[in-house]
Amino acid sequence: MSEQLIITNEQIQNSGEHVMSLAFLDPAYHDTARLMRDMHKAGELVTAVDLDNTLGDARNGWVPGDHQPEPDYDLVMSLRELNKQNGGRTAIITGRPKRFVDSALPGVHLWTATEQGCVIHTPNGTEMSRQAVIHMDLLREAVEVCERKYGGRIEAFKTATMTFEFTQVEGAVRLAPTIANDIEAAIREHDPDQLVEVVSIAKPENCAIEILPSGINKRFALDIMTKRVQVFHNAAWAYFGDNNSDTPVMDKLKANRHHQGFIGWVGAEVPKRYRDYERTIHLREPSDTRQLLRFMIAG
Repeated sequence: MSEQLIITNEQIQNSGEHVMSLAFLDPAYHDTARLMRDMHKAGELVTAVDLDNTLGDARNGWVPGDHQPEPDYDLVMSLRELNKQNGGRTAIITGRPKRFVDSALPGVHLWTATEQGCVIHTPNGTEMSRQAVIHMDLLREAVEVCERKYGGRIEAFKTATMTFEFTQVEGAVRLAPTIANDIEAAIREHDPDQLVEVVSIAKPENCAIEILPSGINKRFALDIMTKRVQVFHNAAWAYFGDNNSDTPVMDKLKANRHHQGFIGWVGAEVPKRYRDYERTIHLREPSDTRQLLRFMIAG
């Protein structure tokens, strides 16, 4: 973190036990963070979070393709308290499958949208919505040629979508759009009528190619939960994410005239279209996101 982003003269006391600070935020975002906390405490804010590189990364044992990480009990406690304070208005929207959430965050009982929003579960674990890629076996055959060409591997633990991970390919992040185009071409050749969308997601440690049902993304999950979950009705949203799979949600929150939402961008640089949006908060890394959540909980 650059020196100009660090301040040390402002601290928040939490129940006399430990001190929370805003040192992890650009000073320009302090008022936004306070507004977000005030709305959370009043039960007027839905707080939704991505997982990978937003709340955790390889340092937390969250690595690509491994969907049974060790439980993260510190994060479990924070999310439970956050959800308790805002009346059940906390959600997870992630590309990971449900089994990852259950393994990393046991007993949290939140609304969850997994596999890029294709599968939505209620806090008690009941499946509420599923939008699945059809003819999965045919798709698998279509992308095997790319698997051999680039040295990637098909993700085996998802039930509604298909993920093609590249962790060993030199320049995989740079090649992500090319890989996605090759896979899309292979799918069209194999099954021209298959209604799917191929999305490349560049990450610090790898790139992923997501094969989703056409028109389905994390924004779809936001729309479903807003319409069908009573406590989410007429509430503003705060969403935290780190890559292009999160931008459909962020764009929706920014464009909502009646309930403009908060955008928490996690990473080295905020995309240009969010820099001038007054409800954007810039967080450098997952530990900063966790600290902001604790700040929201603090009295």
